[in-house]
Amino acid sequence: MNTLSVTVALLLGSAILIYFACEYFVNGVEWVGRKFAVGQQATGSILAAFGTALPESVITFIAVVFGANAAQKEIGVGAALGGPLVLSTIAYAVVGLTLLVCRQELPKTTAIRGQFKRLSRDQGWFLVIFSVKIALGLIAFAYKPWLGVLFLAAYAAYFWKEMLGEHGEEGGELEPLKLTPKAPTPATWAAVTQTLIALVVIFAASRFFVGRLDALGPMLGIKPQLLALLLSPIATELPETLNAIIWVRQGKHRLALANISGAMMIQATVPTALGLFFTPWLFDQSLVLAAAVTVVAVGIMFFSFRRGLISRTLLASMALLYVVFAVLLVALHVDTPEGERMRLTVTQHIEDLSAQVTIRRPDDTVETLALLPSTEAHHSVQSTAAPAEPHEFDAELRLTANDCDEVRPFWMEEPPDHHHAGDPENQQHQYRVWSYRRMRLRDWQVSSVASQPFTWAAVASAT
Repeated sequence: MNTLSVTVALLLGSAILIYFACEYFVNGVEWVGRKFAVGQQATGSILAAFGTALPESVITFIAVVFGANAAQKEIGVGAALGGPLVLSTIAYAVVGLTLLVCRQELPKTTAIRGQFKRLSRDQGWFLVIFSVKIALGLIAFAYKPWLGVLFLAAYAAYFWKEMLGEHGEEGGELEPLKLTPKAPTPATWAAVTQTLIALVVIFAASRFFVGRLDALGPMLGIKPQLLALLLSPIATELPETLNAIIWVRQGKHRLALANISGAMMIQATVPTALGLFFTPWLFDQSLVLAAAVTVVAVGIMFFSFRRGLISRTLLASMALLYVVFAVLLVALHVDTPEGERMRLTVTQHIEDLSAQVTIRRPDDTVETLALLPSTEAHHSVQSTAAPAEPHEFDAELRLTANDCDEVRPFWMEEPPDHHHAGDPENQQHQYRVWSYRRMRLRDWQVSSVASQPFTWAAVASAT
């Protein structure tokens, strides 16, 4: 049996293990909610969501806090954007598809419409928080990390609202606890024990699934960037997706939808706070694309829940937005010249350094490029995409580190013998970058070359 077959078999095996662990988890967490007099919606949006979102939150925490280098920390930033994207598209689509396969309809009673309106409020709050999250990823300033506290406070407020919203509501009969199937009403310790054991299995199996998926990418010739944004988030959100299948199959669509909504609120706040605390929190074009598709998806769900237009067909169609994202992402990576990216090289490591280039064109258009840690050079940050043609422009470089925040204007010109990416005669060239005023080299330890104040290694090379 070849390596590819083994990897696929291990992926399927871990996915099956996650599914059965989720069966035990949802069964246990419902009894935990009943024992502690937590309403049905709060059981899905708080207890279940917190449990299933914990694995990817831990992964984000490990990536941003204990990452060996800045490039590894960017994995956490990608996870903070990829999670909400998958939940707002794939997870909702799975609910719709499961309803179609099981031939179930969403009830249209007055009580159900009221529940949907409540879910729409969750979507509305998500849009507000997520919009702030996006805005912070587009600009650089020295005191950005302190704003992470606000995201934690936002989730604390949501937690408090959900826990007080339906105190004491039971929501119908429950299946016997799988750990003690003969007991009509299980002991509290048994419900908690089953839930925690299932959660540990989900966490371990999910980590293994993500690891096998990372190994599968190179075998199929998938670029690491595409793998991280397209497939890895689906793997990390697999528990929520499988929970949705289980609950819908049991006729508990409210728990399924509340679980997705609650997981989205966690993903919008807790990983964001960690990213703000421990990374520069700057988005490249791929992350901006993911954020834009997420906003569109959540906007559709907000309007549909609020107007009572939600249906299994609409839910299933949310997968189309993820397909659109995948197509645009692949096109973005295919069309990006690998060698014409902006790069800043420093002489030594600068803690928490973030850099952003703002290009102003003669027609008053503004182009912004975040410079992110390079995987090739430890002391370099670079953009993930090339600036638009022509590569002669006026621009500003904004550098932020700790309590320092400086903006330096510069202009850039192409060398006379420059060939554009894709040209068969394309060779290595170094652009000439001129600063309008001298940078304070001691403050930033920016390397210099020839008579130029600092080095832009913006090199043209064949893709």
